[in-house]
Amino acid sequence: MRTTEIARRWSPSELYISHMAKGHTEDVIATIDVDAFMALRKNAREKTKTLNNVKYFNLKPYMHEHMRRALSLRLNNAGIKVLDIGTGFGYFPYICEFFGNTAVALDVPDHPLFDDVTNFLNVNKMRQRVETFQPLVGLDRSFDLVTAFQLAFNGHKGKRWGEEEWAFFLDDVFNNVLKQTGELVLEPNYDFKHRFWLSPSEFRAFRRYRTQISGRRIRVKRNSTAAS
Repeated sequence: MRTTEIARRWSPSELYISHMAKGHTEDVIATIDVDAFMALRKNAREKTKTLNNVKYFNLKPYMHEHMRRALSLRLNNAGIKVLDIGTGFGYFPYICEFFGNTAVALDVPDHPLFDDVTNFLNVNKMRQRVETFQPLVGLDRSFDLVTAFQLAFNGHKGKRWGEEEWAFFLDDVFNNVLKQTGELVLEPNYDFKHRFWLSPSEFRAFRRYRTQISGRRIRVKRNSTAAS
């Protein structure tokens, strides 16, 4: 499986979702004290290892991006429990809660800037790192949806995960985190060097599950023959 094109034309439904997201984004931002939020930026450089993270203070476009994700997953009228892995600033779980869902965020324990922002937004966050061949801890099979957007835990700055690493992660999520009818939604970072979202080796791990790929989005559900 190879994805050779990054850009593609949006479908009519995607255009509609993007349009709807504009209004909802304004509604969500209206619930935030923007002046107090932006005050966190003053000391941001001292609290992050990379200045690239400061860009997420550009509230409107990044909130809009996560709003499009939420609407495309129909979370505006779902009433479900969501786990967001690699939450960063916590915009996605904040939107989930805005729509009346229950959201839990998860991210690394040693990132003061992310902690400042998620604390400000009152996001319920667990602090742990996703490691190869290590199960997620402190969770139970109560989640309807697990998400990971722009995911980094699969080693985009180092050696990428292969089939075995992904197989362990998928089995852990479906056996120990998600409900029987739950769904995992991933958006990996694009590998510009090799021109794919997932390598053929990575993708083999997903064959045991019902997997749908559209652009960068990967939606995974349990097969009747998958581990349970």
